[in-house]
Amino acid sequence: MSYKKDILTDCQWNVISHFFDYYKNRKGRKCHQFRPIINSIIFVLKNSTKWDMIPNTPDFAPRSTAHRWLTKLEQDGILKHIQIELLKTAYKNKKN
Repeated sequence: MSYKKDILTDCQWNVISHFFDYYKNRKGRKCHQFRPIINSIIFVLKNSTKWDMIPNTPDFAPRSTAHRWLTKLEQDGILKHIQIELLKTAYKNKKN
């Protein structure tokens, strides 16, 4: 099954990648790659599915990692900013 529609494009990733700079520079637990984490979160939210339905491919993060980061991004207010930036990009692309 193809999951390409559930994966961020390079353009979308470039728009939001700067939100993760803060987390990359912190001490402590080793940081995962954020693009697969965001792909996993989008997959679950977009498809209204369970966390254990996330595809087991390199484009997606493990469900526990994705769920933990969804909670963290919501608490830190970052998820809202990511949504706004992606919506602005989609609107801009639709106008052109």
